[in-house]
Amino acid sequence: MSPKKYRGKRKDNGEWVYGDKVSVRKRCYIICGIPATSDDMVLTFIGQGCIFEVIPETVGQSTGLKDWWEGDIGEIECISLVGKIIQGEDGKWLIYKDEDNYVGLHHNIDKVIKIGNVHENPELIGGPK
Repeated sequence: MSPKKYRGKRKDNGEWVYGDKVSVRKRCYIICGIPATSDDMVLTFIGQGCIFEVIPETVGQSTGLKDWWEGDIGEIECISLVGKIIQGEDGKWLIYKDEDNYVGLHHNIDKVIKIGNVHENPELIGGPK
């Protein structure tokens, strides 16, 4: 089985699911535990409990570092930084507050505390509750 590379919130019940991401006919799906190889394969698995339609805005990629995902919110207390996890232009994962306030996740992985995510706790980074 391939590593779980993406997560998203199920469209039907809002629960998180993890697996491969596939877009078919303007819809986004997460296939759990089965590597996606084609659109036909996706259509075959729909309704069999191993593929779920997800809310596209909630889909985030795994950083590959511990249990950190794109869209998580992290805090580094020693430098008073709270920011969301994003992938920078160079492909590196960042804890990003704004253009002037960000640090690399890789170099700070032991200092950062996960405090939420942008989909369930947007107020932590100044968004609406």
